[in-house]
Amino acid sequence: MTEKEQAAIFMKAIELRDAGKEAEAHALQATVPLPPYLAKIAKEKIGADFLIKAGYNLTDAEAAFGTDWLTR
Repeated sequence: MTEKEQAAIFMKAIELRDAGKEAEAHALQATVPLPPYLAKIAKEKIGADFLIKAGYNLTDAEAAFGTDWLTR
């Protein structure tokens, strides 16, 4: 996903928040790939289940750490 695409998603999420649609804004933001270093920290501090249930896009983390990184 390009930086321009990510920026557009974040701008739309801001609009949704301003309209009182917090859940929709979060779901939209979660489509932006989480940087691998943040995904790793979140796994260690919050847990893999949280990342999965929250619906975060982990494609970049999977590319960096392997597809099974959440279960290791």
